[in-house]
Amino acid sequence: AEHTEQGLYAVDVEDAKGIICPQAKMEGGYLLPSTDTVFQVDHVEQKVTSTRPATEEEMGARSRSEPYRSEVQKVLKTYLGEHFLGQNACCTYGTDNEDGS
Repeated sequence: AEHTEQGLYAVDVEDAKGIICPQAKMEGGYLLPSTDTVFQVDHVEQKVTSTRPATEEEMGARSRSEPYRSEVQKVLKTYLGEHFLGQNACCTYGTDNEDGS
């Protein structure tokens, strides 16, 4: 798991791309904030094994930062689509914690 998190591998999560990274890690999987989805991964195969909707509690830690996070995600996705042909993926994460954790 640590190897794939440090490698920032992108995986298909339904109709989106999730990135396996420490910022996405949470109890029970990884968070894809653009779709409010928690996904589990087979780290050897680097494939998603299951998905579920994130709970309100899981999403609550970023409620105030979400408008900013989603706007940055939109601009970054547009930039990648215009400047990088083929496979590309991006994920932005927000937090409401003052210490940034």
